[in-house]
Amino acid sequence: MPGKMPLPGMGLAAALVTALTLTLSGCSMETTAPGSARGEAASDAKGAFGPVDCRKAKCIALTFDAGPGEDTPRLLDILKEKKVHATFFLLGKHHV
Repeated sequence: MPGKMPLPGMGLAAALVTALTLTLSGCSMETTAPGSARGEAASDAKGAFGPVDCRKAKCIALTFDAGPGEDTPRLLDILKEKKVHATFFLLGKHHV
């Protein structure tokens, strides 16, 4: 036999194993279930749903990108001290 013939489906199987490995390698154990995050939120938190027109509501909107970081606890303390209502979007593996 000059060479072995590949078994049918071996290329597909190899591709599936590779895809599964790459998918799972992106997973991290540093996650928090949404239910746990909700439980940590203030129970008296209130907020309006839907769009807000700051011209009528006399408000401003600030965004803080690239967090959380070492300054996050101080920012949260300032917001709490000044009684500033805030909305946070939890994204990524370091979100809580």
